[in-house]
Amino acid sequence: MLVLIAPPIGAAERPADLVLFDGAVYTVDTARSWASAVAVRDGRIVYVGDDDGARALAGVGTETIDLDGKMLLPGFVDSHVHPISGGLELLRCDLHDLASVEALLAKVRKCADARPNDPWIVGGGWDLPLFPDANLDRRLLDPIAAGRPVALAASDGHSLWVNSKALALAGINPVDPDPENVRIERDRETGEPSGTLCEDASRLVWDQIPRPSAAELAARLDGQVPPGLIAIDASDFSIVVATQIRSTVYGDLHGKTFRLPRDSASCPSREALDWHRSESGI
Repeated sequence: MLVLIAPPIGAAERPADLVLFDGAVYTVDTARSWASAVAVRDGRIVYVGDDDGARALAGVGTETIDLDGKMLLPGFVDSHVHPISGGLELLRCDLHDLASVEALLAKVRKCADARPNDPWIVGGGWDLPLFPDANLDRRLLDPIAAGRPVALAASDGHSLWVNSKALALAGINPVDPDPENVRIERDRETGEPSGTLCEDASRLVWDQIPRPSAAELAARLDGQVPPGLIAIDASDFSIVVATQIRSTVYGDLHGKTFRLPRDSASCPSREALDWHRSESGI
């Protein structure tokens, strides 16, 4: 009589490339939320369970890591992020985390002094609560930049603070009516543009600002991919495709995945392109 004995499951498979054990492994699985070990082969997780099961997959060339009780999490996916506009704010005049209007103006002056040859002073990150009436005055910026235009986005990305020079270059004045579907914030008494532009009104100024180069974008983006972040849905990604610098900017960012937003494709619509320009100033 012939008796066939099946080999153990997985016996014919190669050993795992990596085994992590003795940890607190959170699986994000409601049926089995926790484990202590993980095994990886060819860049894919092949085992999640107890230490003995993971060690059984180890071989001569397997890298083993004793987590010593430390926590292990799946990679994070950020579903809404603005790597282009956010990166440019940090690369230009970064106004985040300033606690007063005085500190804000001092930082803008420092940025202007450090960039004497820049045709525009551009930045962002100032906090709306610093200005209780949310109607910022252009005249606070006028003495700072030695006649150059200034454009500073709020931290929420929906308001833009500009000086008189920027308003003039955008054709915004006390006489002409507001463009269709656009509201220009004005002084209640004089009717002059105040220096605050919200939503679509900000596009009138963004369209005057020189576009950043691919090298400028890549220099900022490369420092924005933290450990543990494996993928993003880039809400300002279509502008990269539209300007044909996708491979330069996103082609070598440590193997991360960048996904087009749903309102754009390999050739984004004009509406999507215009909207992303107004968001990022590109």
